[in-house]
Amino acid sequence: MAFKRIGYVEPEEEPQKRFRKIDPSTDSRYHQGKTESVLSAGSKGFIRGLSDLGEMFGGEDTTSEILRDVYGANPEQLEEMKAQRNQIGSESLDKALPSQEGFLESMAERGGRMLPGFAVGPGGTAAKLAGIGGGALAGQLAEDSGAGPWGQMAAEVLGSALGGSVSGRLRPRAGSRQEELVNTARGHGLSEREIAPAIQSNRKIGLLSPIAHRGEGTVGRIAESRTAIARIYNNLAASPAGQQVRSTQELTGLLNDLSQELNTLPRAVRDLIARDAQDLIHGPGNAASIMDFYRDVNYHIGRGNGHLGGVRRVLENHLTNFLGEDFTAANELFGNVRRLGIRVRPDLVSHFHDFRNAANLSEAIVKQDKKGIGRAITEILSRFTASKLLTSPYLQHFPRKLLDSAIRGSPESAKKFLSIYLNKKEKEED
Repeated sequence: MAFKRIGYVEPEEEPQKRFRKIDPSTDSRYHQGKTESVLSAGSKGFIRGLSDLGEMFGGEDTTSEILRDVYGANPEQLEEMKAQRNQIGSESLDKALPSQEGFLESMAERGGRMLPGFAVGPGGTAAKLAGIGGGALAGQLAEDSGAGPWGQMAAEVLGSALGGSVSGRLRPRAGSRQEELVNTARGHGLSEREIAPAIQSNRKIGLLSPIAHRGEGTVGRIAESRTAIARIYNNLAASPAGQQVRSTQELTGLLNDLSQELNTLPRAVRDLIARDAQDLIHGPGNAASIMDFYRDVNYHIGRGNGHLGGVRRVLENHLTNFLGEDFTAANELFGNVRRLGIRVRPDLVSHFHDFRNAANLSEAIVKQDKKGIGRAITEILSRFTASKLLTSPYLQHFPRKLLDSAIRGSPESAKKFLSIYLNKKEKEED
């Protein structure tokens, strides 16, 4: 019997190397520069993206039809054969376009794979590139953080939406009323920053205004927008249509309509605008003088005299006939920004929220409470983001960008979302 020496350990087999050794004579990556490697990875991603896009919109391929109809292959066999075919194609592509392993290469390949879906969609080149860059960066960071396929997909969609929304230029949906308002405001020289607060929908204002930060910046942007819209009224008053003396028939029709409306009001209300009405009657008879009377009526309505609403409607109808749709658009823009200003007006509650958030953050920092710091920062950022979504041209139309990114940026995610929806519909029908 053989005995082992005390303390003797038999040699183990040499552990398998984690990475294969690169042979400089056969592997092109050994001589590849970083720029070339990144470009190669992006090209591979682009080719794979074209394949994904074709698979999504092209339906069942011919090979699958033959295997199913002629050889009777079942769906499981088809999926297995398809996976084997894709693996062979992927290996061939890796050999044809070799690239190094690294964060930039992985991000470039991910962005290249997203490019075909963005290329066929609407939008400017800069916005598309920003969306691709944001999605590729977010998706790769998610992968490096250990996120699974669905987590990476969600990160890509969110990153693409954010990247495509950071442009300072408003991009309303084509053919919408919002697009008409934006184009009218731009035509009168308003900037994107001045327009943004005046195109917010009632639904969006109602959703975001309760949590929006109501500091000086928010109030200042709204005041800036109101001042800019006043320039539209001034432009209309100074325009040829505004300076043109209206015909006797037009002025008589206006005065008759005003008289009928005023006769329905209490005498005390009529007396409020009696002097202003005399100025209108003895004025030059152009749209500019009618707009002066319109401002006077709005002033009294703003001070709580809502009975004059009928008089305002009469003036709006006639001024629209004299000045065109630009006057209607200006009224709509002003009404939107006025409603926003009322909803985000600073009050004691908003000041209390700001003080509480600052106190919670300070307390969490002193106690070194990481969860408390995270909660406080999240609430502060939520209030700040809500105010920006209501007053800033940046991040406008974010929900639509989110949907577009989910469909165009990742054909694979679009297929999965569609399959989930169809399965749900089938279950509901059953």
